[in-house]
Amino acid sequence: MNLYSTLQPALPVPLIVGLAVGAALLAVVTALRGRPLHPAWLQAPVLLLRLSAIALIAFILLNPSENVSTPVRASRSVVLVDASASMTMAGTEQGTRWEEALGWTADLGSAFQKAGLPAPEYRQFSVDSEPLPIGTSGDLTLKPDGPETRLAAALERLVASSESSNLDHVMVVSDGCVQDASRLSTALGALHEAGVRLSTRLVGRDVPARNAALVSVLPPRMVRAQSRVVVPVELEAGGVSRTESFDLILRDDEGAEITRQTVTFSPASDASVATASRKLVFVSPARTTKYTVELKGPGTEATLEDNRFTFTMEVVTTKLRVLVAEGTHAKRSLGSEGHFVNDIEMITSACTGTGEMECTTFTPVSQYVDRPNLFGVKFANGEMLVDSSRPFPKTREELHSYDVMMFSDVPVGNFSEEQMQWVVEWVVERGGGFLMAGGNTAFDSGNYDRTPWEKITPVDMVDYGDGNYGGTLEVAIPASVRNHPIWQLVSDPKENAAILDTHPSFSGMNRVRRAKPGATILAVVKDEPDQPVIAAQNYGRGRSIAYLPDPNGGWGAEVIRWSSDHAPTLGDRIELGQGASLTTHPSEAQAPASPRPPHPSPYYAAYWVNTMKWLAENSIRWRRDKLSGKILVAQAEPGGKLPVAVEFLAETDPEKVAVQEIGARLDLPGSPRVRLTYDRDRREFTGMLQMPRELTNQEVQVLFDTNTGREVLTDAAQCGVRVQSREYTRSAPDGELMAGLAKAGGGEVLTTVESAVAASRAASEAHAARESRAWPQPVWSRWSWWAVIMTLLALEWLLRRAGRSSVTPLTPLPGAA
Repeated sequence: MNLYSTLQPALPVPLIVGLAVGAALLAVVTALRGRPLHPAWLQAPVLLLRLSAIALIAFILLNPSENVSTPVRASRSVVLVDASASMTMAGTEQGTRWEEALGWTADLGSAFQKAGLPAPEYRQFSVDSEPLPIGTSGDLTLKPDGPETRLAAALERLVASSESSNLDHVMVVSDGCVQDASRLSTALGALHEAGVRLSTRLVGRDVPARNAALVSVLPPRMVRAQSRVVVPVELEAGGVSRTESFDLILRDDEGAEITRQTVTFSPASDASVATASRKLVFVSPARTTKYTVELKGPGTEATLEDNRFTFTMEVVTTKLRVLVAEGTHAKRSLGSEGHFVNDIEMITSACTGTGEMECTTFTPVSQYVDRPNLFGVKFANGEMLVDSSRPFPKTREELHSYDVMMFSDVPVGNFSEEQMQWVVEWVVERGGGFLMAGGNTAFDSGNYDRTPWEKITPVDMVDYGDGNYGGTLEVAIPASVRNHPIWQLVSDPKENAAILDTHPSFSGMNRVRRAKPGATILAVVKDEPDQPVIAAQNYGRGRSIAYLPDPNGGWGAEVIRWSSDHAPTLGDRIELGQGASLTTHPSEAQAPASPRPPHPSPYYAAYWVNTMKWLAENSIRWRRDKLSGKILVAQAEPGGKLPVAVEFLAETDPEKVAVQEIGARLDLPGSPRVRLTYDRDRREFTGMLQMPRELTNQEVQVLFDTNTGREVLTDAAQCGVRVQSREYTRSAPDGELMAGLAKAGGGEVLTTVESAVAASRAASEAHAARESRAWPQPVWSRWSWWAVIMTLLALEWLLRRAGRSSVTPLTPLPGAA
């Protein structure tokens, strides 16, 4: 029996001693002076038994106790092995990180056995923590392929399991590329609460995975049938040599190859990841089609999930509406069989010939009369048929029904201040495309510098000066803008560059002070590089171009002949008259029976077709007429935020637009509707949609909606989803994270199996000290103590009884009564 060296008396010790001594003296006195026992020798055993009982009771009052403790359950260690995809990358030595981890865990099991410690348990984790069937031998047939490294989730699940009650040490074997690092503090708190230490073992080296990926694919949302489409593609690669060639392929929904480009990656000397950019150019089909961009290369890659991107491109069949107001009255012979073509018709016929546009033409009856005399006109074999019953649009709604407006050499007096303001609103609010071309009554020469149109024109006009530039001038197209859509005249890049070098000269243009800040200068005077010839800009929702020469007429006599060697012959200029002299010759208006020759200037025609398409690209008339939603990034990121925006087009009053309630949501089950906020500067409703982390779709659709009180308006926009393994976007081993985890977890950074054994032993001892519970337990509470006391008292009573019963009774005296 282990008794405490210091007793814990129930009463003060002097009092107990006093009581015991008093009881002992009383017993002695009673034995000496009391009734004697027979035989007399019984007196001594009775007194001894009585004193023993008193001593035993006194000892019980001193409260003797023994040290009692609870049994400690055997503690255990768990090894968490990272089984995510990044573990297939290079380890510290030859082989992969996974092989390095398994080799270390196998050595660890042997070290534990030699140290006499229970073998640790092994678990793998990636997305979650699960039993790892590798034992201590390290089964190399297992392949790490977890899509993410969620260490925090694995630790939380481990602590929450029913088996964690006797867990004292967790050893994490990983490269530290953790995707849920923000939750690690919570997981460490749970470990600390449970009394579990955490140590870390870092594996791997900073060698980039061999992987090429599509980083960004930015296709247009909507295009017109048979139009030229440009899809910019951004790529990156790691672990790829400069000599390796990859193929960037675009396929349609049936798998047919549309176009292909070769890609090579040349990383900078100080960068481990190389980048590349390409543009996939093709002609859109007649219907909405799904496309796939595919990146193929030699050898194996860490993952192929990020080598494909699918998108849907909506083909819009609505024709562009183009308004042309031109002051030129001239025609030319076309070929040699009696056909003629009007100078204005050189532009309009090129546009209508695509089948994608319809042109409405107006001309002033007298080009130099500064009052309203602008009427509709049609052409008959080059002759002008003016319809005086069809003046220039007089209502806002009629003007806003066009996508593009071109004004060339038309006196400013043909337009009211209100009409000009409607055009400005049409550009700003409706995304219209505005073009002013040069001439004697254009720009400042036509007094447009003090009108509302000056704001939307991409050049600063000369105030009330002679803005005309006389004499022949050569045109230069800067190399920086030769890839602009307007200059893509033929599909072959080399041939296109050669054609641009042959741009004809002009015999005059309107001078301007400069191109406005933010404008793109598409052409300059060859001998005066600071003098723009063509400038373009975005303005509000729309676009505008300043074309400073005359597109035809006297200044443009050469440019209308910009053609190949095999084009039909174009004759000299034939004036058709002005004002009262503007007449139609019926005999010449009748075209001959022979087939009409093709356009005489294919490069000139291609330029104007490209110009009209570029100007109309933001027009809301063919995009959406009341509600137009869009996605503000090239691709959605699973688990990230998707920025979206909506234009509310059913109302033009800014105050009424601002109070409109508009929402957006993902077309996915359970996706919440998010109310969008109005941005006055952008004139759009904007917001963010949360993308699901586990999204596996290659495309996601965003639904937009609003209620005007009269009707419910909806729109939808498709967005590609970036399929890229997070395991390879940040794959360098994170030693700092692993060291921080060990420090915060109360463990160590494990460098050898011996250090792991020592850390586990220390954790086990700390566990035992923490779990052990001891307390003093009184020994007198046991029945044996009281049995001894009762036995002593019973023997004393029996001996005393026997001694008294043996005494002879006294004989009474005679006569006593």
